Amino acid sequence: FSDGDLVICAHPYWFRVHRRMLESQSSEFARLLAIPWSMVNGVTCVNSTKDSGPDFYNFLAAVYHHENFPDPPARVDFSVVESVLRVAHKYGAAAMRSRALAHLMAYSDLQGDLLPIDATPRLGAMKAIAALAREVGALWILPEILYEITCFAPDQIENANAWSGASRSLSHADRVAVGNGHRRTRHLADNPFRTLIAPERDCPERKCRKWRKELCKTQHRSFFTDPKRCVDWKSPSREDVRLKGMCHACRRIFKREWTEFSFSFWQALPERFDLPGWEELDDMREKDIRLQIEDTSSPANASHGSSHD
Repeated sequence: FSDGDLVICAHPYWFRVHRRMLESQSSEFARLLAIPWSMVNGVTCVNSTKDSGPDFYNFLAAVYHHENFPDPPARVDFSVVESVLRVAHKYGAAAMRSRALAHLMAYSDLQGDLLPIDATPRLGAMKAIAALAREVGALWILPEILYEITCFAPDQIENANAWSGASRSLSHADRVAVGNGHRRTRHLADNPFRTLIAPERDCPERKCRKWRKELCKTQHRSFFTDPKRCVDWKSPSREDVRLKGMCHACRRIFKREWTEFSFSFWQALPERFDLPGWEELDDMREKDIRLQIEDTSSPANASHGSSHD
C-alpha cells in the first residue's frame, strides 16, 4: 500500500502495510510495534526474520480482505489455513486464529469431503492436520486423526507424504502418541471378541457355539486392523450379519457387553494417545471456536478490511 506507515520484512517478502490494521488484531502486535525499529524511507521497518514470507502474505491478505479468508463453510485451501493459523497463533490474533481453527476443524472431519479419498494423500493430509493442530495447541482435533493414522502400516506412518504443496510428516510428539495409541487401542485384554468363546455361557445350542467361534476368528483380525470401526455398531445391517447365527440368549448378552465395550473404547480414546479426556478437549474446542462464532455474528464482520483496496 503506497500510504502504508509500516514495513514488515518476512523473508523473502517486504510488506508495506498499515500499523493500525495489525494493532487491531492483537495486543501482541501492538507491543511488537511499540519497540523502536529502524526506518526505511521514513517508514518503520519490522524485521520478522523468523516468520515465513508466504505465511505472512496469507495472513495479511486475510486481515485486509475478508473474502480471501471467508468463514466456514466456504472452502479455503489448506496451505492458506496453515499460514493464517500459524501467524495468528504466534501473535495472539484471537479472532483470526479462531476462524482458522474452524477451517482446520472442517478439514479434520473424517466423513467430510475436504480430505482426499486415496490412501496416500489422505495420510499426508492427516499428518499435516495433526502437525498443525499440535503446533497451535488445538489438541481437541487430535484423537480421531491420530487414531486413523494408526490404521496405516508403520513404514507409511514414518515416511513423509506430499500433500497441499508440501512434504508432510508427524512431529516427534505425534509419532510417540501414535505408537502408544496403536499399542493401547489393540491391547489383547481389551479385545471384546473374547466374550464370544470364553466362557461358553452354558449355551446348549451347538450351532450357536460354532457361529460364535467362527465370528471370533474373523472379527479378531478386524479388531487388530481397525478396532474403532470394528466396534462400530451404528449400522443395523452389520449388526444383523454378526449376530444372525447366535441363539437369542447369547445374542442379548453379547449385544449388552458389546455396547458397553464400544462406549468405553470411545471414552478412553484420547487418553490412549496421551491427550486430555473428552470433557477437557470439548471445553478447549468451545473456547477456541467461540470467538469464531462471535466474530461471524458481529455486524462489523461484513465490512472488515474493506477500506483498503
